Amino acid sequence: MSSSPPSSTSELTPNANQKIIQYLNDALAMENASEERIQTRLRETIVDGTRTQLQDHLDKTRNQKDRLKQIITNHGGEPTDAKAELPSLKPNTIDLVRNDDGDTMTSSSTALTADKKGSEDLRHDPSVKSIMKETDNVRLAAERELLQTERDAIIENAEIVKYKILLEIAKRTGATDAIPVIDQNLKEEMQIADWIIANTPNLLRRLWAQIEVSAGARSVPEV
Repeated sequence: MSSSPPSSTSELTPNANQKIIQYLNDALAMENASEERIQTRLRETIVDGTRTQLQDHLDKTRNQKDRLKQIITNHGGEPTDAKAELPSLKPNTIDLVRNDDGDTMTSSSTALTADKKGSEDLRHDPSVKSIMKETDNVRLAAERELLQTERDAIIENAEIVKYKILLEIAKRTGATDAIPVIDQNLKEEMQIADWIIANTPNLLRRLWAQIEVSAGARSVPEV
């Protein structure tokens, strides 16, 4: 007995077909945004192992987008170019921002209080400012890497939930041809999420020496 052929637009009700296209495009918008962010992470990461993983992630993301575009087109839809807003978790104790020159700076109540108590003349001494800026840049790069890794994990788990929901929607609408694509994308996202969690202890060991200098009050170097 032969198996039934994959579903097509003609085999779904118009409403069901429209709905599966909508949710597939939602997933595509998520991957569009993810691709852009991964490219930024590749440029900014300070960890070689993370860079290698991010390159693999970028390749997988582009393949996922191609698969989603193909199934959307097969159902008579137009693949979206929109980019979803990716989830993030803003830290409460450290606020990393960029100034107009593109340099990363930190602002916290502890740092601001220390600045106010410090000597105005000493803080404006060029040699002191140079040493403190160099120290801050190293520390901030490590802290930023850790924060971005946290966000990597948050985004990956959001994508996993997205694909799990999409998988159920495909089953309910009868879009059986979309199920293998969704399942493959889901498995790849789970592999990436697992790698992030498994690699976290090694990442922290590598970054901790740089992060640790931010603990407690910072002493002003002698000149």
